[in-house]
Amino acid sequence: MTYVPCNRPATGPTPWCQLALADLAALDPAGRSLGCYNPRRVRGRSGPWSLHACGRAVDWRSADRRRGWEVARWVAWFGHTDIQLIIFDGQQWGGRFNRGWVPFQGPDPHYDHIHIESRVAVPTVHITTGAPVN
Repeated sequence: MTYVPCNRPATGPTPWCQLALADLAALDPAGRSLGCYNPRRVRGRSGPWSLHACGRAVDWRSADRRRGWEVARWVAWFGHTDIQLIIFDGQQWGGRFNRGWVPFQGPDPHYDHIHIESRVAVPTVHITTGAPVN
């Protein structure tokens, strides 16, 4: 799949972001949102916009590392239709590599939270079940 960058900031969170946060809260009630929309550039770089600026990325903190891996793997399995990148614990899934979980080489290894990016602004599936969105 082709990686879809953020070409310019949105005005707020997208419907995908709002549904993703609700899905994550239902899957991981002990976890918490660290946010979705943030009109900023990619951390450590001066050029590209973060997917948070487009409202197409969420950050989620699970209660502990073990649960974080359960949630990250669950989302990769069920949400893959809309998901283009997951970063957690120094590893990434998807993105430009599309080879499963590989070491993440970016400036923020996301050891304390899961970073999830979407290809789309409007969801087509629930990221925690794979069920279509009506």
